[in-house]
Amino acid sequence: MIFLWILLGIVLLILLALSVPVHVNIRYTDTLIMDIRYLFLRFKVLPAPEKSKEEKTKKEKPKSETPQTDAPKEKKPNVLVQKFKGFVKAEGYRGFMGLVKQFLGLTGTAAVSLIRKVRIREFDLYVMTGGADAAQAAILYGQACATVYPAAELLFRLTKCKKHRISVDLDYSVIEPYVILEADASMRPLHALHYLLRYAGGVLPLLKRFLFPAKPKTAQGSSRVVLKK
Repeated sequence: MIFLWILLGIVLLILLALSVPVHVNIRYTDTLIMDIRYLFLRFKVLPAPEKSKEEKTKKEKPKSETPQTDAPKEKKPNVLVQKFKGFVKAEGYRGFMGLVKQFLGLTGTAAVSLIRKVRIREFDLYVMTGGADAAQAAILYGQACATVYPAAELLFRLTKCKKHRISVDLDYSVIEPYVILEADASMRPLHALHYLLRYAGGVLPLLKRFLFPAKPKTAQGSSRVVLKK
């Protein structure tokens, strides 16, 4: 009985840990900076920390001088290519395209469902366009507006955002366009794990079908008949 209570306590602790949201903070001016915060822990993802000189020298090993032989090396057959050829032989290109369509549909549905669980605390995007050529700068401004505003509208439609600001400006005195981005988003690991398991449950049958395709059915009456003389 005590073992069951201990096991139940461990399960509850895991569920509580998975229910705590993970925060991702993104900042971009000249370089992309990304930090991940979970409880009292903080991890710097980007930019990656530079390796020390001692680590570089340890990894750099002297190349061993091996005699070069003129004998050609045998190329190992690619397993993925072989599986593709076997699948096409069994179900044809139409079956392969149907499999790809199912995979893309499943991936898109899972991605949208996962994005809906993202909570954006703050999203601030500022795009400045310009250039020496006024005509090219105006075209760039129109392209930026046609890309940024619809994409932001779709993002805020899928997610819940408390505070957001999107701005695209044009300044002919600016020689090079630039972008300033600052965003803070969060998601519960429990949601990510839930949709990951659902996605894996949908992908595994497709993977099994690709690796082990159904054998083509032979048409009835196609068997040979041997006539005795």
